[in-house]
Amino acid sequence: APDAGNDAGTEPCVPDPCHGHGTCASPVGLAVCTCASPYAGVTCSACAAGAYESTPDSGTCVPIETARYYIAPNGSDTASGDVSHPFATLNKAWSVVAAGELIYLRGGTYVFTNLQNLQNKSGTAGNLIRIWAYPGEKPVITKGTPYVYASVGYPVGLYLNNLSYVHFRGIDISGFTQENTSIWSGLRAENVNHCIFELLDIHHNGSGMVVTQNSAGNLIVNSDFHDNQDPLSTVPYDNSDGLDLGNTSGAAANGSNTVRGCRLWSNSDDGLDAWANEGTAIIENSWSFRNGYVPGTRTPAGDGDGFKLGKTTNGYPSEVKRKLSNNVAFDNRVNGYDLNVGRCRVQFFNNTAALNGGKGFRMADDLMNENLSHIATNNISFHNTGVSSEFSSGSVLSHNTFLIGTGSTNPAYSVSDADFASVDSTGADGPRQADGSLPVLPFLRLAAGSDLVDTGVDVGLSFNGTAPDLGAFEH
Repeated sequence: APDAGNDAGTEPCVPDPCHGHGTCASPVGLAVCTCASPYAGVTCSACAAGAYESTPDSGTCVPIETARYYIAPNGSDTASGDVSHPFATLNKAWSVVAAGELIYLRGGTYVFTNLQNLQNKSGTAGNLIRIWAYPGEKPVITKGTPYVYASVGYPVGLYLNNLSYVHFRGIDISGFTQENTSIWSGLRAENVNHCIFELLDIHHNGSGMVVTQNSAGNLIVNSDFHDNQDPLSTVPYDNSDGLDLGNTSGAAANGSNTVRGCRLWSNSDDGLDAWANEGTAIIENSWSFRNGYVPGTRTPAGDGDGFKLGKTTNGYPSEVKRKLSNNVAFDNRVNGYDLNVGRCRVQFFNNTAALNGGKGFRMADDLMNENLSHIATNNISFHNTGVSSEFSSGSVLSHNTFLIGTGSTNPAYSVSDADFASVDSTGADGPRQADGSLPVLPFLRLAAGSDLVDTGVDVGLSFNGTAPDLGAFEH
């Protein structure tokens, strides 16, 4: 974090003692910094009042934007909603917010006894409604007792319906555990379009996050979905996914939703589930692991796929409706990547499947005998208990550690533990980087000298060296 310091008066102006955040003068041979806004301190390395570091330890300060409305755990819905008189609920703030306005949630735990129900309001492309955690603070939304959700019929923590151009950022939604056989989700979004869900932490609920019905054009980025379970369901543990992108309808069948930089782990059913998603799912730079067990144990639970890509209700034999790049699926109870009766083409560029209890890539699940032409390039399947891969015979595979035949390995590559800097996943569920991106670990990153380095083919993704590497990470 920025340090005000106390030694600028003894520093000359070369090198710059003001860290590039002010001007230096030395009228009597002593350096004196005049700080530019929003910096402060003797060496201009601290953030002035009303500013914060854009990311921790970055040394870059930005002013804290004044919000239109504030919410706090000790607020009141009869208050004015300003910084000194915050509201108590999102419901109240939503009732008054307009396009282009910002709502800040102050840090602390919000124990709501009523569903937070945000419906029928939108921003615009140039004027989003923003619902953000106050900079440097963590708001946690959880349920009180009793919990009332009859207004929508779904037992969820945060319910969204018929809204567009809203940006949610930095919110923890947890503790919405099952009280009956219904699926208690942390967040359920119906008919939402062009929204951003960023830096969410949705965990220890009956299920994670659901995006469904006529929903498209959304970005889910740098968010975590973990430790969700549904022990009270009719089939216990069988419906608690980390992120559910299923049951789309209407115009969403011609649209797409993007998942980027997310983690999905220790959910009792699947990590990501695209069941009955008729639209396009774009999944990038995301990790799905340890799914299909009762969270915190190795007791078998639900289906246990890392990325479940079907079904689709209709057939799209010529359309690529699942696009996956730079993802990792590991240590899931069953499969890493599973077509699961998806009747569309799937594209895999630079993904890794490792240490799963079933198949690395299960892509021949074609009940309609459509012989779908999937595309797989620069992928690694490694140490999965089942076969490494299973692709329909019409697929187009190139520069993978596997071939089309079920369980067939590619003799052009030899894959062993020595190809990786580490096969120890410690830290995969640890803190994110300061900018919200995934932690940088040695796990499943290629080691120097591996024959998987610089032996891929250019698919349009960035790479180092003379050619792309195989797998999710560039050496």
